Amino acid sequence: MKHSERLALNQWLSDYPADKTYDEIIDLIYEEDESVTLWERIEGYGARAAIEEIDNTRCAIEHMMDDLVDDLVFGVCLSEKTEEESRAEGII
Repeated sequence: MKHSERLALNQWLSDYPADKTYDEIIDLIYEEDESVTLWERIEGYGARAAIEEIDNTRCAIEHMMDDLVDDLVFGVCLSEKTEEESRAEGII
């Protein structure tokens, strides 16, 4: 399971089978399987709405991590340039 998937599940679920994949857990939620426990704040949402919240959280985490990686790569590239090169390219 990807880190983003585990973080999203942990955000919205209080319990789920550790040996299942993200997609399997989503299926269990849809089937309202008792091995998955939603946090109290979303118990009344219904399966589809809960799944949507979980998946939106997963997507947000993945986008945030992608942006962080881009920023880190840009920072590494920038650190390899001299100050004059950066000024010439309009970076600083």
